[in-house]
Amino acid sequence: MSRESSETQRSLPRTLAKLALNHRGYRKAWPRERFFLGAKRHTPVVAVDAGGARYFVSTSDEAVGLGLFAHGSHEREQLEAVSAALSIWGGTESPLAGRKIIDIGANIGTSIIEAAVSFDCAGGWALEPHPGNFKLLRHNLLENELDGRIEALELAVSDEDGSATLEVAKMNMGDHRVRVGAGAGSGFAGRPGSMAEENRETIEVPMRSLDSLVADGTVSLADVALAWVDTQGHEGHVLAGASCLAEARVPAYIEYWPYALERAGGLDRLNDIIQGTWGQAADIGFGREAAKRRDAGEIEAIAAGYDASDPNSATNLLLLPS
Repeated sequence: MSRESSETQRSLPRTLAKLALNHRGYRKAWPRERFFLGAKRHTPVVAVDAGGARYFVSTSDEAVGLGLFAHGSHEREQLEAVSAALSIWGGTESPLAGRKIIDIGANIGTSIIEAAVSFDCAGGWALEPHPGNFKLLRHNLLENELDGRIEALELAVSDEDGSATLEVAKMNMGDHRVRVGAGAGSGFAGRPGSMAEENRETIEVPMRSLDSLVADGTVSLADVALAWVDTQGHEGHVLAGASCLAEARVPAYIEYWPYALERAGGLDRLNDIIQGTWGQAADIGFGREAAKRRDAGEIEAIAAGYDASDPNSATNLLLLPS
């Protein structure tokens, strides 16, 4: 088995788990899966209508691209769960309507586009460091007539300005990761990653902190309803450079993936930031159940339910200001 195939088999279950497919849904999706997997012999990109929007996806992407093409978008479930929790917190029936989102780790735009198309989000900013993903993101904004409402920025977000080394996942375009440390084998207690991340090709990309982007006016927090952060284990670094969010009382939705966070040296850092900066943490999961809201000081109790040694153990948290 090739390294790329092994990587896909390990990472794909996390992506497909978000789709919550029933048996009948899987059977209907199977012909689309076969079509997609065969399509890359003929075309690098295909288009798919999902969740009221149209997306161009790479036929080399056997995780996000395949999932979107064969099964549709799971972003609506996530956004519905987040919107419900925000409604309770802010006392507003439609908390995203007419307001903006900052999408950090935007990939090809599925989250912020779904928010605009189905939840009346006014637009915002989509930040994505990988050149291939960014190109598709720009196409998808244009295709859905959102180019004037959503500004796309080609950069990684972290705790400082400069450049970042990005580990490139060849067959899962949603799993590119900012490398932290000395390179191969760094992070995760000095051991190589379970997905052979240390063997991935790398590229250099520009890097900014959100605090810096807000300070120079590139991004404005005025009328922002939510920061959506999905950075494959870099969330601790992102929030370390985004003190502006809690100060401006902007909720943050983050992927909480202990394996990748620990490998990047950011798990304890993220837990400390949540405990010291935020008021509540709602465990959103993957949108199938009501959010479990807890005091942010209980982050260790929340974290106890997720295993840092298991690459498939993860959830999503909505961080709410005090």
